[in-house]
Amino acid sequence: MRFGLPVALLWALTGILPLWGDEPVVPGATDSFTTRLAAAGQRYNPQIRAHQTNYPLAVLVSRQLELLHSWGAMGLFGRDMATSLERTGRLALERMDSYKSHFATPGELSELAYLTANDGTAQPYHLYLPPDYTPRDRWPLIIFLHGYVPTISVLDPWLPSLAQ
Repeated sequence: MRFGLPVALLWALTGILPLWGDEPVVPGATDSFTTRLAAAGQRYNPQIRAHQTNYPLAVLVSRQLELLHSWGAMGLFGRDMATSLERTGRLALERMDSYKSHFATPGELSELAYLTANDGTAQPYHLYLPPDYTPRDRWPLIIFLHGYVPTISVLDPWLPSLAQ
């Protein structure tokens, strides 16, 4: 069966049809990140705030990268997503090594993570702080909870759109 160029290009962009084969997103980068993450796991101390806020995020990124690779989503958008994830993970490990805690960014929906007490897995959560947020002032807390939706994943979370 033959497909025209627009269909093949669309499939490549969405990851259905890889553009460059099955090589790593950034050759050698994922292996390096995995090695750094394993070393960080040996140093992880849950009593240190910078470790509490960065290590779980790096573990989550590792899981997201594994899912991205296992789904074969290495088209153009998959490559961009993997590069962005890898950068996020590397920054988390750098902050952990320099004892800098990671916080949500005001005006942005920030993905954060924590390690569960029951099985030690990294679980994502998202936090939105108003653009003019300051910790000195009191702010209302709005919690958005949802039930299980089988079509969501750590790569494609179900999030409400933010009204600007």
